[in-house]
Amino acid sequence: MAQSHLSRLFDNFRRLRNDERGNVAMIMAILLVPLVGAVGYGIDYTRAVSYKMKLDSAASAASLAGMDTARALLLSNRNMSADSVKAQAEARAQQVFIGLAPTEAPYIFKSLSCSRNGETVNCSLSYKASVKTTFTNVVGVQTLAIDGESESQGPLGEGTTDPANPDILIQENFDKAATIQPDMSIYGGVGVYKNFNNWVTNKDGVEIGTHGFYATIPPNAATYVAELDGFSNTYLAKKVYLAIGDYELRYWYNDRIRYNMYLPTPVCGSASKDVEWVNASSSNGAVGAQTNRIGVYLDLASTEDPPAVFSENLIDACLVSHNKWIERSVKISVTTPGNYWLAFQAEGASDGWGGVLNNIRFCKKNCPGAAMADTFPWPQNTLLFKDNFTLPSGISAHDYIKNHRLNMSGEATAASLWQTVSDGWTTTPINQIEFSKESGSDYILPMDSYPISGVSSNRSIHRKFLLAPGYYKLYYEYAPNNDLGTSGTWCGALTSTPINLQISQVDAAKSDSAKAANTNRLSVYVDADVSFSHPETTTALYNEAVWKAWDGANPASGAARLPKTRIDSCVHSTLKPKRTVYFKITKVGHYWLTFAAEGAADGFGALIDSIALTAMGGLSTTAPPSPVSVPPHGLASGSTISSTQGGYTFTTN
Repeated sequence: MAQSHLSRLFDNFRRLRNDERGNVAMIMAILLVPLVGAVGYGIDYTRAVSYKMKLDSAASAASLAGMDTARALLLSNRNMSADSVKAQAEARAQQVFIGLAPTEAPYIFKSLSCSRNGETVNCSLSYKASVKTTFTNVVGVQTLAIDGESESQGPLGEGTTDPANPDILIQENFDKAATIQPDMSIYGGVGVYKNFNNWVTNKDGVEIGTHGFYATIPPNAATYVAELDGFSNTYLAKKVYLAIGDYELRYWYNDRIRYNMYLPTPVCGSASKDVEWVNASSSNGAVGAQTNRIGVYLDLASTEDPPAVFSENLIDACLVSHNKWIERSVKISVTTPGNYWLAFQAEGASDGWGGVLNNIRFCKKNCPGAAMADTFPWPQNTLLFKDNFTLPSGISAHDYIKNHRLNMSGEATAASLWQTVSDGWTTTPINQIEFSKESGSDYILPMDSYPISGVSSNRSIHRKFLLAPGYYKLYYEYAPNNDLGTSGTWCGALTSTPINLQISQVDAAKSDSAKAANTNRLSVYVDADVSFSHPETTTALYNEAVWKAWDGANPASGAARLPKTRIDSCVHSTLKPKRTVYFKITKVGHYWLTFAAEGAADGFGALIDSIALTAMGGLSTTAPPSPVSVPPHGLASGSTISSTQGGYTFTTN
């Protein structure tokens, strides 16, 4: 199209040149140069615009490449110097620009700069070029000047350490120990590393070695694992940028020191109170009670360096796994974007023995891979404990036996894997209860004994069990010790209102000469170890119960906090009903099973026999009929906790 315009222009010029009328030839001669220049400028300008578009496209790609390069360098090594990052990012930006820019005209860089501002990476590029003219040089314009710029920036944390899985922000299996020289060698295959693989460490560093020195083979068959208590308690910490959104932390944990008294239940949780109740010494008696303990923290970073010790914003803790790898998961919802410290810190006895880590992953939304495994330690329907109330050892057989400390033959079954349970049952309000012979060598336990030294005849029996999160079945046999002259069964009511209604119904139906309508009343409780004061076994007969708090101290109020989570009750029955009740545990810990006579203290009340406790299955199994949910110590599983800085919330597990 530009050529046709020029042809017509020169045709008109020839006609005007041959025209001899007046001054037309002279006028056209004067106008010809600017007319040619104007048309030529339009053509040259169009060429220049096209060239600028190509340069702008190259500049945009170059600034983005520089920003990506800087971000990748910082993600791979947080300690890389700013000058090194800048030089490599700018070199990459220049390489991309040169590769994409058109070559038909010269250009120069006005500026080329890549920098980091906090957790933002920025690269900017500006250029200057010139295009030689074709037609406008007739009016003295030899070149047309062009300039442009492009800027790219993004948060540092948007990168990934695994290009194949862009949602994994952190992944650590400690396999780089095979190629990184330790700062200090300890044994063959074991070394101490400072700032390993861009994790920040404190003190001497973190101990990393082949798994065989510490634990069983990890599920991913990794060769190397990390222990945070090499010579003393240390931590691993890494910065990660988190935008607003949901995240998941997953990691594997294994204890190094055995605690058989806590078999077979792993002990982990979302708060310090979830694990601090573990206070027994280790199985070999030589290592502190909490030597394996690891705390996990997520702190909004206000400085470039981590704190000397992490003490706030605990999101998980593990202490006991019984020489098995268990996987932990923490769901996090970030409300304040920014840079966070993710830290794993040894917090038990600083004695050179500690918990072991592997396969740390921090992911956007959910980490890829298999679903979390249920850590319920028993197969479904495992009988854990039974007690038929046989005659205590060393006591001669009589039809009616009284005045015995309660240390009966109830036992944990072999399938329970419990190495220890509490020393028998404890009775309250005094250390005395009766055994009643039912038939042959079978004995039954009367819960309403007789008063001694003014102490009530109603008795309670208590026994402590270590339970994992899951569903349980309690079986027992109930019978009234006083015939009220009425038929029917009044059992199962859990709260005071329906129990009182049952008592009223019994009272309306019983014979006038019978004892009080509530004389046979019994309640069954399951309570978390730290939710009420515990009765301790005494050695002297008839002594009143000694009540202690969970940590062995006297209750702050000076008075016992009695059981409160009722899972079953019976007021009266004509026959001997076999009771089956289900309950749900949501947090690992010690729980007390209590049977309490609560009717009229008249020496005639409930009888119990044949107690059996069965593990139904973990929380991922189908729930049994109408389980009673037992409140745990501390926050219940599924509760939401806010960080002290308000930067995120996480869900307790």
